Amino acid sequence: MPNTSLKAVFFDAGGTILAPNPSFHEIYRRVLAPVGVRAKPEALRDAALETWGEFDAAIGRGVDRYSHYPGGEQEYWKRFVRRVLERVSEPERADAAADALQAAFSDPTVWVVFPEVVPTVSALKERGLRLGIISNWDSRLRGLLDAHGLSPQFDPIVVSCEAGVEKPGAGIFTHALRAAGLAPEETLHVGDDLVSDYEGARSAGMTGVLLVRKGSAPAGVLSVTALDGLIPIVDGLAA
Repeated sequence: MPNTSLKAVFFDAGGTILAPNPSFHEIYRRVLAPVGVRAKPEALRDAALETWGEFDAAIGRGVDRYSHYPGGEQEYWKRFVRRVLERVSEPERADAAADALQAAFSDPTVWVVFPEVVPTVSALKERGLRLGIISNWDSRLRGLLDAHGLSPQFDPIVVSCEAGVEKPGAGIFTHALRAAGLAPEETLHVGDDLVSDYEGARSAGMTGVLLVRKGSAPAGVLSVTALDGLIPIVDGLAA
C-alpha cells in the first residue's frame, strides 16, 4: 500500500456489521406473543421507530441514553418498551415484555454478521490499517462481538454506554481517537446513520462514509452500498 495519512478505519456496529435476524419487529412479535401482546409486526415496527425518535428528542442526540435514568440501561429499556406498547394499546404487558426482550436481544443467535464483514476486515488489515468500532449500544455489545468472533479484529472498541456519550456527539469520536493514539485526519468512520455516523464523524474531523444498503445516499455524501465498497475508497485515499 502506498504511503498515506490514513491509518485506521472505524466501524459502527448495528446495521453496519451486525443486524437482528430476521428483523427487530419480527423478533418483537415472536418474543412478545407468549406474554400476550397481540400487535402485528408492522404496528410494533412503527411504534418502536416512533418511540426511538421520541426518546432521542427527549434525551438529546449525543447524550448517553443508558445513563440518563437513575436505573441505568434497565430503566431505559423498560421505559422504552412501555412506550412502544402504549402506542399499540397494550401497556399492561410492559414489564413482562421488557424482560423477555432484554433476554432475547442478549442472545447472539438473534444477531447475524453481514457477509462482507470478514473479507472486508481482512482486506483492510492487509493494507496495514488499524480497525476499531464506535457504537451507540448498551452493555451487551461486547458479549455479542465475542460470540461472533469479532472482538479480536477491532481495537479500540468504543461503546457509548462506557464512554458516557453517544454519536453524533464529538466526545465519543474523541474518546476513540485518544484510545487509538491517532489524529482525526488519519481515520475514517463508516456507519449507516447519516447524522450519527457520517455527520458526526465529519464534525470530529474524520473522513465519514455513509453505508446505504437500500436506497441512495443524499447528493454529495461519500457512501457505499456494502462494506467492501470501502476498499476502493481506501485505495483512492492512498494513491
